[in-house]
Amino acid sequence: MPKIKVNFWNENGRTLKKPDLICLRQNHELYKTLLLQLVGKIEFDKDGIRIKDKNLAAAKFNQFIDVAIKENIDLAITPEYSCPWSCIEAFIAENKLPDEGKIWILGSQSIRPNEFTELIGRNQQVVWIYDEVLLAQKNIDYKFFDPVCLLLKTRDERCDIKNVIIVQFKTHDSAEIWERDNLLLGNTLYLIENKFSSTKLLTYICSDTLQSIDLNMENDGYLLNAPLLLIHIQLNQKPFDALYKRYRNNIYFYGNANDYSKEIICLNWARKVTYDDEEAQEKEFNKYGGSSFYCKTSQINVEDNRINENHQKGLYYTSWKDKRTHVSFLNYNEHVFLVENTKPSQASSLAVNSKRTGPKVLHIYQWANTKWEELQGADDGFAQVCSDIDDGTGNLSCLTGNQNITDVERIIQLSSGEIDEKAKENWGNIINLYSFQIGDSEFNSRNTFTHDPDNDSKDKRRGRIRKYHMLKNTILTLPEQVPAAFADAMLKYDKTLTSKNIYLLNLHSENTGRNGTAIYLGDRTPSEAKAFKVKIESLFNEDQQGKQVIVWYSTPDLKRIYDESRKPEINENVSKSSVSYKKDKA
Repeated sequence: MPKIKVNFWNENGRTLKKPDLICLRQNHELYKTLLLQLVGKIEFDKDGIRIKDKNLAAAKFNQFIDVAIKENIDLAITPEYSCPWSCIEAFIAENKLPDEGKIWILGSQSIRPNEFTELIGRNQQVVWIYDEVLLAQKNIDYKFFDPVCLLLKTRDERCDIKNVIIVQFKTHDSAEIWERDNLLLGNTLYLIENKFSSTKLLTYICSDTLQSIDLNMENDGYLLNAPLLLIHIQLNQKPFDALYKRYRNNIYFYGNANDYSKEIICLNWARKVTYDDEEAQEKEFNKYGGSSFYCKTSQINVEDNRINENHQKGLYYTSWKDKRTHVSFLNYNEHVFLVENTKPSQASSLAVNSKRTGPKVLHIYQWANTKWEELQGADDGFAQVCSDIDDGTGNLSCLTGNQNITDVERIIQLSSGEIDEKAKENWGNIINLYSFQIGDSEFNSRNTFTHDPDNDSKDKRRGRIRKYHMLKNTILTLPEQVPAAFADAMLKYDKTLTSKNIYLLNLHSENTGRNGTAIYLGDRTPSEAKAFKVKIESLFNEDQQGKQVIVWYSTPDLKRIYDESRKPEINENVSKSSVSYKKDKA
């Protein structure tokens, strides 16, 4: 089991003070993170793991650091096994290093012990912190390290600024045989904290998490009540595997969401990394990205505008309700993400200013024309799924052309009959929508973010969208299936209505002015369909609009449940609440 080291600044003749990193300060000010989610062809052997195209790798990392400097980034992160050591040496030589208060966490390509020792010797202008006892061992040069480099500035006892690189070696091998047989394991995890009371920063390298380190117990419970920013960098084919993510379940199993101050940033490579097999045939290494932000709080901003703006730029919100935790996943494709975030702890701010609103993407970039070029939006894959479902009877452009992603999620869930009736009138709140919820598996079943390759999630997503497609393009086009009051009605949300049940009203006829609720349940028994209709009607809380619920189901023939005798009276305004001001005063 590795040791978590806290007091390492003055070891081995060093006279360094702890830094003052902006991302660790306990105030309400926002900080900026730059994440490189990389793709490319990798190669691996007994000498280590690296990007095959050295020139392309160098270009991507040089440009990434240029963006970090230009945007004055507080925290920059790259994934495991990614950054070439030639780039790190170039950054040192050109003094392209983080300013005071900033930190770069660069997952680095593998390196042999003798190569690492020689590199340090060539770069004495930097203070290097690493496990010197481990490097002093004999007969280890036939193996390689998997390091992460933490670049920052701090001051010495004379208050002179020093460039520091902390090199932390991976402490546990993965299931890959080539790593198991050739990886030289480290023994130390470096915990960084500011000179003043601050959030703590800890970095895991991929399978470090397989050791089931209990952060509530380590170092005599040093982190139990401490605010924590945990960075988990990976080159992982299965980032949601139970053993790899068990530490997240453990961290978020405890604590009150109102004052819990432990956040996690996971950064994997993008999906579709490739490699050459033994026959020199190019193969796909991974189907996952899985990079994500984790935050346990009751304060995060889950308003529609925030969710929609992040979605357009490749950050997709979900709610881990069992752990009272919010998880925002990054688009699985290769991108650089510039994210603004609130601090895990804001203990030093005035109470009136303290609020954790969660991550917000400011810019997203893709690699083009030998540089990281800014994009206006990311491809969530939703349009392709809808295109695959289109069968010639009609299209789903009403969904794919709608930029209000939260409304698209709501109308798919309602129209397919998959809503949480227990949430009652709050069923349409983001955290109550089934499609936004994840369990301990962390598999993502959002309708409008389709990158998760989990088969069960894909089947459920397609099933809901097919039901919507059936309702819109088949059922509502059949005169014998549609009540006369809803002739030529369309599936949509009408934001001009004054009814408090606006998100329950997904069916609107311009010809008759009638508004109602249309749901296609698919394969159900008559008793199940009738019971479901009663539950939906109960959500209206005696609003007359509840009389306009229409449910279709298959047995396997298409059937409809609609009570003509319960339609609103002609003098009842069904677009407003049944409780009027005059009635209250009577």
